[in-house]
Parts: sequence; structure tokens; C-alpha cells
Amino acid sequence: MSFFKRAMASMGIGSAKIDTVLEGNSFRVGEEFNGKIYVKGGNVDQYINKITVKLMTYYLTEEIKRTVDDNDNEKEEIITERHNIVIDQVEFVEAFTVEAKQTLDFDFAFKIPEITPITLERQAVWIETDLDIASGIDSSDRDYIEILPHPYVQHIFDIFANIGFQLIECEQKYTSIDGRALPIVQEFKFKPTNFLHGEVDDVEIIFNLYNNGLEMLVEIDRKLRGIKGFFLECLDLDESVIRIRFDGERFENDNGEIQEEICNRIMQNAQVC
Repeated sequence: MSFFKRAMASMGIGSAKIDTVLEGNSFRVGEEFNGKIYVKGGNVDQYINKITVKLMTYYLTEEIKRTVDDNDNEKEEIITERHNIVIDQVEFVEAFTVEAKQTLDFDFAFKIPEITPITLERQAVWIETDLDIASGIDSSDRDYIEILPHPYVQHIFDIFANIGFQLIECEQKYTSIDGRALPIVQEFKFKPTNFLHGEVDDVEIIFNLYNNGLEMLVEIDRKLRGIKGFFLECLDLDESVIRIRFDGERFENDNGEIQEEICNRIMQNAQVC
């Protein structure tokens, strides 16, 4: 019977399982949270190599696939692939044995890195815990979490809402830019409902948190009129890109100066000569 149980456990039937319990499910970028891992023994004693807790997200890539049918007609098909990536991880590398029907628990803490994407619209971030079982099928647990903006980014969101810009879209895009910790960027699109309404189509922003500050890459899509605007739009010259940086002290002691600077920079670059 013992041999049968061991054989079944090696195939994942009646083997040890893992369950991760988080202290909440909504966390802000830069914030630390705690959790507990429960390892529940199966029908037999099992040797565990290690436990890995991973903070994960994903990105999509598109590739054009060209094929030729029997009539020599060429067809194009867009193939979308999903790629899961690890943002950060914590490992319990000390091996141990979990006895049959025994429950062990492990505490852990995780700080949400500044590169973690905000979970708006279709973006997803989750905690995945893997139990590496020796001579058996590994067990895993997945918990989806909500990621709120870093306080600096939230401050900018509040400013744009205050001056009459509505957040209408958030896209998580693949980027091949060297030097980034993750091969993705999040692009936030705002539509004017008051300030510069009729002058600007939309404003798209990419945020980069650095040390104790925030950098904004802002693309302004101007609303152009007349024949000149038509030609500029055809040449993709209706967009202006600016870079704005604010040190952390500016956020801590802001009395409206950040909003004023953002408004002035957008107005300057929304003008058409």
C-alpha cells in the first residue's frame, strides 16, 4: 500500500499541495505586503527541494504570418502570442520534508517593485507560488492581485482629472528598449473634456519612476484644422513628444506648481506654428 501511495504521489495524485494566503489583494506600487504559505502533506512523506514565490505579469506580441494557398494566393494572418514574465521573486531554498497529512507554514514579505504595471483594464498581475517536489509533479498556486499607482503617479492622475482630462485607455506594450528591467511599458491615454478641448485630440503618457522622482514621457496629439493640418497629419507631424521630470520633494511639498508646469508644457507644445 505504501508503495502504491508513493507511486500515485509521484504522478501528482495524493501528493503535497501548496496554498498562499495574502494579507489583502490590493497593493500600491512601492508598498510592502505580507503573506503566508501553507504546505499541506499528501498521502506520503515527500521531500521538497524549494519554494518560489513569484510576482508575475504578461505581455502580448504580434507577428504577421504569411502563407500561400493551393492557388498561389498569399494570405496574411496576425498571430498574437502571450508571454508571462517574472517581475520579482522570493525563494525558500532550504530543502525540507513534509510528512503525510502534515501542514507547514512559511511567512514571507514582498515589496511591489516600481516597475510593476498598474492593473487597469486588461492588465493582470498575480502571485504564483511553486512547490518543487523531489521525484514528483510540482504543485503551484496563483493569486491575482490589484496594483494601485505609486503615490507620485496617482498625484499626476489627480492633476489630469482636475484640469479636465479623462483617462480613456491603458495599454501594456512590448518594448525592445535596452536597459529596462522588463520588456514592457504602460501607456496611458487621456482625452480632454475641458482644458484644451478642441485643440488636442489626446495625450499619451509613459511613467518612469527613478530613485526619488518621476519622469513622464508625454505625447500630445494635436487637433489640426484646414489644409495645413491635413498634410501635417498625413506626415505624422501632428504629434509632439516632451519629457517632464519631477523630483520627489516636488510631490511632498506641492502647492499647485506641478499642475501649473504640466499645463504650461502641454499648451506650449500643443501650438501649431
